[in-house]
Amino acid sequence: MEKLRLFIEKEITIKKSNITFSKYFTAEKRSDFIIYKYNMVFAQKYVKPLVRIVDQGIKEEVFKVEYPYETVDILIRSFAAAISYLENKSWKDYSQFYKYITAMKNIIARTLGIDGNQIPLWDEEMMNDFLDI
Repeated sequence: MEKLRLFIEKEITIKKSNITFSKYFTAEKRSDFIIYKYNMVFAQKYVKPLVRIVDQGIKEEVFKVEYPYETVDILIRSFAAAISYLENKSWKDYSQFYKYITAMKNIIARTLGIDGNQIPLWDEEMMNDFLDI
């Protein structure tokens, strides 16, 4: 669980640095497809490291996943698509944004067979960077 938490926290740090770039790139190019493709390619490099974490979690009986590689691949692709959506939408309502990211966190947690409160998916600073209020 600790490795998963550290992995996600590292990704939050990396994603924070990419938010400004993504917003600028989206605004300038107006290409959802390019942003989507960028996020997919970026995310795919994390499949193997995350599979190793999930495999260890399965051995330690922390995660309950039948097909680790396929599950992680689907989660990462889904998460990358969700990030593209989040980056391309003008968020005016904090509660709407919060519901969306909480739903993403719950999907990941349920897929891994853990409690959603164990996943630090977003921090307050990153949420504020996405919001246009």
